[in-house]
Parts: sequence; C-alpha cells; structure tokens
Amino acid sequence: MAVADVFDALGSKRCYKEPWSDDDIKDFLIGEKNKKLDATLVDVIVDNFTGFTDIRVQYPDG
Repeated sequence: MAVADVFDALGSKRCYKEPWSDDDIKDFLIGEKNKKLDATLVDVIVDNFTGFTDIRVQYPDG
C-alpha cells in the first residue's frame, strides 16, 4: 500500500503543494526502491507507469 500511496500523493495537488511531474515521481520511486519501498512493487508501478497514470487521470481527487 505504501508504494501506491506515495504514487498517488506525489501526483496529486494538495493545498500545500503542486503535483509532481510523472518523471519526478518515477525517479523518486526508483530512488526509494529497497530503502523505504518494496522493490517488487516499485517495479510493478514503473513497468506499468502509463497504466497507473491513466487511472489517476480517470479518477481524480474529488
């Protein structure tokens, strides 16, 4: 769940921050691989990044 939460949080606009670019999100996830984030799950998101970003666009925060 942590990897999905980080992906969503970084890509979402909040009252205290603008959304990160997709490239910055991908770089961050890769940088945290085997540190704070599970390597297998990071690989799943990175390998299917377009699909994940498409879902984020289809279901934006309310």
